[in-house]
Amino acid sequence: MSRVVVVGSVNADLLTQVAVHPAPGETVLGRSMSVLAGGKGANQAVAAARLGAEVAFVGAVGDDSFAGQATAGLRAAGVDLSALATVPGPTGIALVTVSADGENSIVVISGANAAVAADTVSAHAATVAGADVVVLQGEIPRAATETAARLARGRVVLNLAPVIELSPDVVRGADPGGQRARGPARAGAGRRPGCARRRPRGSGTRADLRRSDVRRHHPR
Repeated sequence: MSRVVVVGSVNADLLTQVAVHPAPGETVLGRSMSVLAGGKGANQAVAAARLGAEVAFVGAVGDDSFAGQATAGLRAAGVDLSALATVPGPTGIALVTVSADGENSIVVISGANAAVAADTVSAHAATVAGADVVVLQGEIPRAATETAARLARGRVVLNLAPVIELSPDVVRGADPGGQRARGPARAGAGRRPGCARRRPRGSGTRADLRRSDVRRHHPR
C-alpha cells in the first residue's frame, strides 16, 4: 500500500445555493445553506484514502466550532491526523455560493491554514521524508510548501491551486507523471511554473494519484 502524505489546507465550506448571484450592492435570498468539510489539501487526502492509499495529513485547524466539521471528511476516510495541529483562532473557511446554473463564487479565509509554517512541516520531517508520495497545493504559506517539497524523498505531486509564487527548484522537482526530476535536463526547463507535465502515452503504470490530486470529495 502506498504511503501518501498531504501537506496543505483544511477548511469548513459554508455552501449557499441561490437562484442567481447578487450584483454588487444587491441582496438576494438563498435557497439553502450547509457546512461541509473542504480545503484543497483535505480533499486530496480524502480522495487518496478512498482510492486505497495509507494517508497522513500535515496542517492546522483552529480552536473554534468549525474545526470538527472541517475534519469530518478526513476522519471518515481514515486519514492519519496525528500531524494536524490545533492553533488559537479560527479554522479556515470557504464561503461558497452556487447559482442555479452551476456557476460558483468562492471567498477563502485562510484562518489556521496561515499558521502552517516551515517549522510546522519540519516538526514532521520524518513523516514527509518517509512518504512514497507527497501532495501539495497553494492554500498554505509558501515556506511550508517549499519545506515539504525539499524534505520529500518520494514523488512530489504539486497541484498549484491557487497559483502562488514558489522557488523554481520546487516547481521543477514536482513530478505528477512518475519518477521525480533530478536536475534541469529532466525537470522540463522552460515549462511555465505551475503547469503539470504531460505524461507520455504508454509509459510505465498508471499514476496512483492521477485523479485524486484534482478531485474534490464534494461539489463546490
